[in-house]
Amino acid sequence: MARKPGPGKCVHCLKQFGIRNWDHVFPRSWYPDSTPPNLEKWQIPTCKKCNSDYGKLEEELLVMLAMTVDPGGHASSGIYERALRSVNESLGKGKRARIARRAKREKVLRSFLFGNDIPTEGIYPGLGERWNIPISDQIAFPIPADNIRRFCEKNVRGITYRESGQFVEPPHQVDFFPINAQDAEPLEQMFDRHGRTYNRGPGFEVVRVVPYDEPLAAVFKITLFGEFVMYASISRLED
Repeated sequence: MARKPGPGKCVHCLKQFGIRNWDHVFPRSWYPDSTPPNLEKWQIPTCKKCNSDYGKLEEELLVMLAMTVDPGGHASSGIYERALRSVNESLGKGKRARIARRAKREKVLRSFLFGNDIPTEGIYPGLGERWNIPISDQIAFPIPADNIRRFCEKNVRGITYRESGQFVEPPHQVDFFPINAQDAEPLEQMFDRHGRTYNRGPGFEVVRVVPYDEPLAAVFKITLFGEFVMYASISRLED
């Protein structure tokens, strides 16, 4: 087991700590079964509280996103089944774990929307119906936008620290923007021309563009499981 990173600043809350933990940029449980066994899983130094808070967020978010990916996709191999196991009460080790799994399962089931009750607006770009399923047979559920935003911001801070050794701190900030494929076309052209691509196995791809005159500022495209895309940037606030 790797040693803890020791004293220093937390990548997320930016506070100083005598002891920090290692946190995975992309959660260990999110790596698909198709991930090469020798792949390095990016880690960053964080405080215990941030590590725990993001762990809870990622556990909940994985169940939601897993319901939207192609179960047979190479980049999402095993993700859907893993999410189902996480809400399977019979697999809980001990009474407390079984109760927690049951509660998680009931929360997911209560959130389902069926057929004509599914709204036609407010659907995250790329996560709408794409299998030609009749509306009467479709199932959907809400994903809190703030959860996606927080997860994206965490990724950006972690990637920046991993690749540049820098903290995203004032006067810089992370901006998250969900946009559809048509509106993203100018960004895609920029990524094609100037982006540097990082592949963390088939499950995660990051494309990053850094301007030559502002090393901390950057634009990101983060693709999860080959399907779910997040766009973000690091910008400098005007004085």
